[in-house]
Amino acid sequence: MPSDKNVSRDTTSSEPDTGIFRSDWTSYGNPSTAVAEAVAEATGKQQTDLDPLQHSVDADALDALLANSDSPRLELSFTYEGVDVRITGAGVIEIWT
Repeated sequence: MPSDKNVSRDTTSSEPDTGIFRSDWTSYGNPSTAVAEAVAEATGKQQTDLDPLQHSVDADALDALLANSDSPRLELSFTYEGVDVRITGAGVIEIWT
């Protein structure tokens, strides 16, 4: 598993006109960590100010499902911190703010 300290995270983009924030979870140790960091960035909050992701979705199940999937077509959607989140087996996180 790669160390978070050595991973480049320049894999985010934002589309202000549509309110969609995109990120790539594949460079993170866990998809759940990537979701929390992406939601913090998309909402302009500190990650420590967010409710635990576990309050919205089973983070362990999210990690296990995505890490063990070989299907890029796998998609999961849920609401976290008042925003809609979509995460795919292809490594895409989309957040609608």
